[in-house]
Amino acid sequence: MADKAQKLTLPLLVTRSKVIFPNNSQVIAAGRSFSVKAIEAARNQTDSLLFVSCQKNADDEAPTEDQIHKVGSLCRIISYTVRGTEVRIRVEVVERIQLETISEDPEGFITATGSVYRIPEPDYITSSSIIKAVQNALEEVPQIVAEMPKSVANVIASNDSAISVCFAVAEFLQGSKDDKQTILESLTAEELMQRVLLLISGEKQKDEIERNIQNAVRESSEKSQKEYFLREKLKAIKKELGENTDDKNSPESILEKLEANPYPEYIKKKVQNELKKYDMMPQGSLESALIQSYVDTLMSIPWFEKTEDNNDLKNVEKILDEDHYGLEIPKKRIVEYLAVKQLTGNLKSPILCFYGPPGTGKTSLGKSIARALGRKFFKASLGGISDEAEIRGHRRTYVGSMPGRIIQGMRKAGVTNPVFLLDEIDKLASSYKGDPASAMLEVLDPEQNTQFNDNYVEEPYDLSDVLFICTANYLENIPGP
Repeated sequence: MADKAQKLTLPLLVTRSKVIFPNNSQVIAAGRSFSVKAIEAARNQTDSLLFVSCQKNADDEAPTEDQIHKVGSLCRIISYTVRGTEVRIRVEVVERIQLETISEDPEGFITATGSVYRIPEPDYITSSSIIKAVQNALEEVPQIVAEMPKSVANVIASNDSAISVCFAVAEFLQGSKDDKQTILESLTAEELMQRVLLLISGEKQKDEIERNIQNAVRESSEKSQKEYFLREKLKAIKKELGENTDDKNSPESILEKLEANPYPEYIKKKVQNELKKYDMMPQGSLESALIQSYVDTLMSIPWFEKTEDNNDLKNVEKILDEDHYGLEIPKKRIVEYLAVKQLTGNLKSPILCFYGPPGTGKTSLGKSIARALGRKFFKASLGGISDEAEIRGHRRTYVGSMPGRIIQGMRKAGVTNPVFLLDEIDKLASSYKGDPASAMLEVLDPEQNTQFNDNYVEEPYDLSDVLFICTANYLENIPGP
């Protein structure tokens, strides 16, 4: 157990979070009134001695006796400087002390009565074993050794005292206040060694975590540099072969466009997979041409581009009157339709259908609606269509396959929210090639068109922002669906 010596009564300097150990010198900054007065009282004594102990809670401005650790250090002031309201002293830490009573002096500082509280030095063999264990633990953390001051390194290398070595290492290491206080309160050399080794182990874990993070960052950087080098090399090879790598349709340009724009994740993944297959195909092969055509189609379809609507109904009425004289009933119905759309905030409402003989202004009304709303306009003529693939597209397994009329229209419109005019919907006809009217149901039904599936595109496409308008010559001929 620790040895206790004669009792001393001295001024007590209470630190917020600084724990200091014997056999070294330390700089202490003090700003609180009772701390500054304790330093002044110690300096007025011939030997300039004072006690230094840490408070339990660093946030306490005026700690009481119960809030101060009872194990501290006996120090001698060797230098004193003043910086504004703060006093800085350098102290030589003489011994560890056990505080017994703490009281407030009439002069406004804290005094304490305590006694020197030495840890008994073990025998030579035990002391050598402790020093060797500490040295071995430090060697496992090269970062600590590299940052260690020469003064600490000399103590560890040349000192025969296990207590001095342990305290020197504990003073140097970055640990928490509670960990260091626990080390200061050790009762035996073996206990002191175990607590110091535990502190070194914590530093080792932190060093390993930092090293792993640095390795991960370096590997990621090296991978990026390697990919950049390989891409540049590939560009140079393609240039030598006479292949234009600066083309906007080149794989490199497509990948850059994918990363720079908010395409849906499933489209990004699809295009990346297709480009990987394209890179493995021999140039000029039929399959590479099909892949290139497919990727071009995917990239030209609007996935995120849209126009802002002009919801001013007065402006709609004005433009409709400018473009069409008369037709009061259709124009009134159009304004009502747009008013409902504006109030509800969506297009889940009946589809507008203009019917009448050719030349009565059905298509031009659709153009006027697009102009009034500030939307792009596209017209798809459905007259005479009897093949379902004209709506849904052809599967990519067929030679000459292409998207259906809907996706082609969206490509030409270039935005996800155009005014889409389905002209002559009453001319749709069924045949052995399928029922295009049923396919149109998926296009127009708001419950289905958020996931419209074109056979060529093979990925769901959202048509819910499109304003569909139909035209017909005879209502009786419009298909049942």
